[in-house]
Amino acid sequence: MGLVDHPLTPSSFQHVVSKQLKQSVAEPFQRTNVVRRKFIRFSSRVSLTRSMEIIVSLLFFTTTLVGNFFSAALADGVCSESERMALLMFKNELNDPGNRLSSWTGANCCEWAGAVCDNETGHVHEIRLRNPYDDRCARLNHGAAEHEAYSRHKMGGKLNPSLLTSYLAIDSLRLELFHGLIPHQLGNLSFLQYLTIRDSCPDCKTKLHIRNLQWLSRLSSLKYLDLTGVNISEPTNWLQVTNNLPSLIDLRLSRCGLRLITSVDFDNFTSLRFLDLSGNNFNSFLPHWIHNLGNLLHLDLSDCGLYNQFPITLQNMTRLRYLNSSSNNFNSAFPNWFTRFRNLEVLSIADNLVRSELPSSIGNWTSLVTLDLSQNQLEGMLPESLGKLCRLEEIYLSRNRFSGDIQQAFTGCISRSLRLLYLGSNKFLGQIPGNLGELSKLRELDLVDIKFSSPLPVSLGQLQELEYLVISLNLLEGSVSEAHFRNLSRLKILRANGNKLIFRPSRNWSPPFQLKGLSLRTWQLGPKFPVWIKHMRRLNYLSLARTGIADAIPSWFWTSTSQLRYLNLSNNLIHGRIPSLLHFGSDWNVAIDLKCNLLSGPLLPVASNISMLDLSHNKNSGSMHHFLCSNTGTRTYWKS
Repeated sequence: MGLVDHPLTPSSFQHVVSKQLKQSVAEPFQRTNVVRRKFIRFSSRVSLTRSMEIIVSLLFFTTTLVGNFFSAALADGVCSESERMALLMFKNELNDPGNRLSSWTGANCCEWAGAVCDNETGHVHEIRLRNPYDDRCARLNHGAAEHEAYSRHKMGGKLNPSLLTSYLAIDSLRLELFHGLIPHQLGNLSFLQYLTIRDSCPDCKTKLHIRNLQWLSRLSSLKYLDLTGVNISEPTNWLQVTNNLPSLIDLRLSRCGLRLITSVDFDNFTSLRFLDLSGNNFNSFLPHWIHNLGNLLHLDLSDCGLYNQFPITLQNMTRLRYLNSSSNNFNSAFPNWFTRFRNLEVLSIADNLVRSELPSSIGNWTSLVTLDLSQNQLEGMLPESLGKLCRLEEIYLSRNRFSGDIQQAFTGCISRSLRLLYLGSNKFLGQIPGNLGELSKLRELDLVDIKFSSPLPVSLGQLQELEYLVISLNLLEGSVSEAHFRNLSRLKILRANGNKLIFRPSRNWSPPFQLKGLSLRTWQLGPKFPVWIKHMRRLNYLSLARTGIADAIPSWFWTSTSQLRYLNLSNNLIHGRIPSLLHFGSDWNVAIDLKCNLLSGPLLPVASNISMLDLSHNKNSGSMHHFLCSNTGTRTYWKS
């Protein structure tokens, strides 16, 4: 058996940093497409015991069983008897509550549901048993029927341990959502080139773990090894074993509980191109053996407990395209020799103690796509050479000590490439520069807590691709007009708390966007209740606290905002009767804050999904007894 086509190695490096670095560099060493690639994939919940009994409770079960151990099949599309019997043995070991294998009864297994035969050889080369229902979609849509259907079609049972034998000529194996001890018999699969075993089962009581790694040394053809999340804390020879794999190109040991090995004699690691050791608490300086990996293209050392300075010997790794050392304790000045990495496409040193100014030579990073220097102690002005990085798409500089004017740093070809810009919690001077409106591809803009002053520039309304805008905790004043939002049709999140802006559009104004989150605390929107809110039918989060509203809540409000999970209208002068909330909200828990207003009357029963209701400091009246007895699941704050 074999696989039609299933590339295991990624076509791009998937970028994992402390926040939103979404995509990384192209991987040059991609597998060659091979017809009928020999491949096994189990995406299931499995317990592996010493006796090699594999208990399966399949979640998303895409299984492809392959091998050369069956007798020759007929080329006319009729499977061999040995293959048919093997599949029946496989079926007999499975629990099939949905009766999905009811067709597995005839003489020709090529006609069985999920069995795929090769048109030329007649061999069964693929078995497709993926659950036709996706539990993630069912949970997302809150559909009980979808979840029930998913559960009904979920298989369980045993897999024959003979699949992991030396005469099974597979070259790719992917195991996900398993738990328990990983069997050493995997070392029998001597043809393996691509091995992925990921601990993706957060609910499993027994995590995937390995007690001895010696079986890995028998996989001399291995090129790709991914053991992400697997507990490898017991073996102390992980580095020696992987170093002795002569063909290894890609090594991923993230969150494996590894023990640091400070030195090793290298013979074979010169072929290594991709190394991910993130999430292992080494609590040490950067080991010297990493400096010798001069052919690396991708190096991820994030969240490893590393400290001291960046070793200058790293400057020899000039082929690097991806370097992530975020969430450590490096405390040196920004290394000027970083700018020698002219092939870099992703650089993240976020969440360290890096200090000093950025050198103007960062303009040498002409290939850079993502730059994350956030949460450090960097200072000074942003160099103008930043604007010359024509491929730069994502910049994260938040929570540093940068100062001065930022206008010149975003003038140049960067204005045609930048998609994400995070500058919050710095000490920049003056006002929001108008040329930010020229960043034609910008999707996310975060300028929180910078203390920018003066009016909000109208030019921000030109950002047609903008989806996320945060300008909270600044010193912005003046009026905001409809023109500020004219072209923001894709805007989904607007957070602008803590400013003194005035926004009173015409009564018939219809916003061009459909927001999911809106927070305008301390703006002046009143005295009338803002009518334009009724057009926001996708809101999950709404805060209009301290916005000068001195009006009754209109009846349309509670129907137009039925998707809300959080509502804050506190600290206004809202009057009228306390609203009836018996039928408010969706299936989600909802928190409502109406404190410090002029609402009056008794508290009426509320919907069961309202988990918090604050009506303190209003003109409440009546008894609380009936309400408390009827709404035991609601945290209520009631004080006249």
